[in-house]
Amino acid sequence: MEELLKEILKDLTIELKDDSNYDSDILSVKIKGAIREVMGRRRYQAHHTKEFIKDDMNNYYSNIKRLSLYDYNQTGVEGQTSHSENGINRSWSEREKCLDGIVPFAKVL
Repeated sequence: MEELLKEILKDLTIELKDDSNYDSDILSVKIKGAIREVMGRRRYQAHHTKEFIKDDMNNYYSNIKRLSLYDYNQTGVEGQTSHSENGINRSWSEREKCLDGIVPFAKVL
């Protein structure tokens, strides 16, 4: 998963280059968390090889990237459902939308 983490970190670093609050360490943690969450939702079985899992996880690059960025942007405002300041109103889409399309493997009995 290290290659996937590095690729997403590189791409998001480019996207966030103009953000004066950019913190690569925090972003790395968010990417690791997103990778773990997607892996958990896929529910890999004992017969899935490391190579299979690696290849499969690459199919979820976009989900992991979106989830990482979502969680990164929530840093410092965790749990906030809305924000209004000086006539500017902010609301967040549902975090779950970042995980659309991730289907778990079914266990065969």
